[in-house]
Amino acid sequence: MGSQREKFFGQGPKMIRPAMLAAALGGAAAWAWPSVFLFPAGFLQPLRALIGWMLVLAALGLYFWGMVRLLRAMKEDRLDTDGPFALVRHPMYSAWLVFLFPGLALVTGAWAIVAASVAGWFAFRRWAPVEERSMLDRFGSAYERYREQVPALIPIPR
Repeated sequence: MGSQREKFFGQGPKMIRPAMLAAALGGAAAWAWPSVFLFPAGFLQPLRALIGWMLVLAALGLYFWGMVRLLRAMKEDRLDTDGPFALVRHPMYSAWLVFLFPGLALVTGAWAIVAASVAGWFAFRRWAPVEERSMLDRFGSAYERYREQVPALIPIPR
């Protein structure tokens, strides 16, 4: 990787920007055309909100847990394969795309916000290989073994 900023943030800004734009557009669409872009009034509202808040809290927990572990690993110049990195290779991106945006869609009732996860997934597919190549260059076969054992975004055991 190049600059200090890129070493710290990786390809994250390139992945999250399209997702944030899609979330904003989804929210704006729900505001402008609620009959089209909002869940029907009362549609499983208490359950939808509960699940949504659980996803948002899971996203925040995963993001900050991953960030603390990542900063520690960067400081020690080592590959972290424990904690959130034992669940997914990209826990901060997972927090945004798998948990936060769907959670916000459920909490707000603006189902169009899920478009953020879709846009973010396409951006992830484009930019994650750049990060993965960098990790392979830096950690070699240890990262290759890790990549074979741990899923990229969705915490489903292989």
